[in-house]
Amino acid sequence: MTTSDPLTMVLDAAGIETTVLDAETVGALADALGFDPATSDDFVRTLALAADWDGETAPDGEFELRIGTWRLDLAKSGIRATVMAAILSATMVATDTREIGVALLTAIIPSILDIENVALSDGDEKLLFEVRRLPDVTDRLVTVDDLYDRLPTEIRDRLNRYDFADFIERVRGAEQAFGDADRVRIRRPDENIPTITWR
Repeated sequence: MTTSDPLTMVLDAAGIETTVLDAETVGALADALGFDPATSDDFVRTLALAADWDGETAPDGEFELRIGTWRLDLAKSGIRATVMAAILSATMVATDTREIGVALLTAIIPSILDIENVALSDGDEKLLFEVRRLPDVTDRLVTVDDLYDRLPTEIRDRLNRYDFADFIERVRGAEQAFGDADRVRIRRPDENIPTITWR
C-alpha cells in the first residue's frame, strides 16, 4: 500500500512500523537518519519533551529523557507535525543546513506547510466561542478539567470530559490554544498567531 504522508514514508524507510513513538523507536529513527550522537541526543530530547509522560511532567535529567516512559501518539493533533519539524531541524543541524538532499526536503516540507491548513469544524468553532466566554481563559493557563467544569451545564450535559479533552487537542492543533500537557491558555480571537515563512 502506497502513501503520500511524508512521516509515514520516513518511518517506513527507517523500518519503524508503529503509531506510537517512544524512546526506543525515536532513537532507532535517529540512527536510521544517520544523525551523529550529539544531534541524535538533541532529537530524542526534543521529542521527549513534547511527549506524554504517563501523567507526569518530563524530568530534567538527560538519562531519564533517553529511557523514560514517554510516548508520542501520532494520531494526536499536532504530533505528526512536531515529529516532522524535529526531523527537519535535526537534519539541518546535522548537515549544517548546506547539504540537505532534495528527496528529504520533498518528504518533510509539505507536512510542515500543512500545519497552516488545520481548521476547526463549525461545531468546534461554536464550542471555542463558548470557552472564550469563560473568565480568565485567554489571560492565563488553566487546567483542561477546570475549563470543562466551568462550562455551562447545558454544554456539559451534551459533551463528556473525554470528548472535551479531544476538542482541546484540536484547538491546540489549530493553534488557537497553547500550554503544557495539563494546562492550556486559549488565544483571544484578535491575538496574532506566530507563523514561520519559508523563503
